[in-house]
Amino acid sequence: MSEHTIGSATKPAPEWWRRTVAAVVLLAACAAGGTAQQIDTVASRQIAPGVVWRQLVARPGPWSINVVTADLRQPGLRLELLRADDQFHGRETVSSMVRRHDSAGSIVAAINADFFDLVTGESESDLVIDGEPWKGVPLTDSRQDHSHSVRSQLAITTTGKPVIERLAFAGSITVAGHQPVGLSALNFLPDTSGIAFYSARAQHPPVDSIGGRIALRMLAVVEHGGDSMYELGPLAMAEAKGRSGAITRGAVLASMNSAALDALGPRGTLVHVTLGFRPAASPLRLLVGGWPRLVVHGQSVADSADALEGTSPSFSVTRHPRTGVGFSRDSSRLILITIDGRQESSSGVSLTEFAGLMRTLGVYEGLNLDGGGSTTMVINGIVVNHPSDATGERAVGNALVVVVRPHD
Repeated sequence: MSEHTIGSATKPAPEWWRRTVAAVVLLAACAAGGTAQQIDTVASRQIAPGVVWRQLVARPGPWSINVVTADLRQPGLRLELLRADDQFHGRETVSSMVRRHDSAGSIVAAINADFFDLVTGESESDLVIDGEPWKGVPLTDSRQDHSHSVRSQLAITTTGKPVIERLAFAGSITVAGHQPVGLSALNFLPDTSGIAFYSARAQHPPVDSIGGRIALRMLAVVEHGGDSMYELGPLAMAEAKGRSGAITRGAVLASMNSAALDALGPRGTLVHVTLGFRPAASPLRLLVGGWPRLVVHGQSVADSADALEGTSPSFSVTRHPRTGVGFSRDSSRLILITIDGRQESSSGVSLTEFAGLMRTLGVYEGLNLDGGGSTTMVINGIVVNHPSDATGERAVGNALVVVVRPHD
């Protein structure tokens, strides 16, 4: 319990580590109704400047926990988001995504991220990768969330500040001399008469799932006064179950209300498209969803998850494998956590137990990510936890990675 391991060397645990262990034991006592859980194994390893990987094994939980703490003040260190196969649709294991993007050995840690469609791999919530919006939804795109609310998400601003907030897509299209017209979604078509914007990231215009017909308006990219603008193309109708040609350049406006697209103007009209998210106060470099938020300003809100964000007791109260992300009160430390479950060696945790563990590990703002069989942590290219699927590591939709690159 008191050993502190770095590589193969063993030395007495430092005071900060003993405090962490004591806090975890205290949390476990509360979770177990007053019976303290013993921390049988404690290991810690610095895997890069400013990045520490820790392993905790608590019994008789039992819990098998992996924690990565990254100092965001460290030069050259930042959090990035990867998509499976670098495509809008697709599934890929976290370790495979790391291998494809890590020829220089700069990715030191990775976890699975947002919930996704098990068939297509499409992320259920908003996505921004390297400053480019990939998906924007007004409400969650999930069949499991019966509240149809705006989900909490993790964002990193262009200045490097982490934010956990309930963000919603906010886009518009503007014709010179006219008021902006709101866009309903990005690369997603809600069941409304609003106008959705489809970029080349989506690869194809939408297919209507409710048996109607979709109006499509082509947009060609043009340069106008040094600004990137679009030019309205022809209006076309798409059959409900068909797919038109791939979007290779420019974009497409889609709506179930052709009059809304006609009202934008004739072919050749120049329009300006704005894609953003509210209430984001700063431009975003990264945005990825989760469900639900567990820690707000240092306090657990997990007991209210069912009411606030539409989770159900089978998800919130039942113990499952979990993946989560959070950051410290001063926003300087990023904390990635996985807890194995559905195994004899690790039972998993409820959302309330997960929130308590987050708080003991220094999380001031914390978010639950996709868990269950998706729960995966990769350190230096190796899966270090024990995914619960019988087939091993699950192919998922996206991954959060800690990248350390040389700096000037």
